[in-house]
Amino acid sequence: MFWRVHWPDLPPFNRDNAWSRPWGEYGTGKALYGYSAMETPTDLVRYFNRHGSGIGDTLPIVVFEGLIVGVGPDREPLVLPSQTIAWIRGSDLDRGLLEHEDDEVKLRVLLKELGRKRRLR
Repeated sequence: MFWRVHWPDLPPFNRDNAWSRPWGEYGTGKALYGYSAMETPTDLVRYFNRHGSGIGDTLPIVVFEGLIVGVGPDREPLVLPSQTIAWIRGSDLDRGLLEHEDDEVKLRVLLKELGRKRRLR
């Protein structure tokens, strides 16, 4: 299971658009194959805090399954998605997801409930 903030102005989240750029580079420059993603919600929070921005309450987060196809410039997995599990918002991370990240069954139940409430994409 992988976690990624997928900015609203990016192309739709799918295998054809699975390209990433180093943090802060937009439009031009070298694109890397696969989406930058984290393996836990805590890792995602830490990644954004390390870059000084935080996730914020309204940013869309996609939780998905996929195949690791590389390593990004910050040593994050680059992932080719195979299935979307849920779309949530940053504020949803405080709704039990962080405290249950080691229990995949519980996580999937929580994500399913949140996904029903939020039809983000």
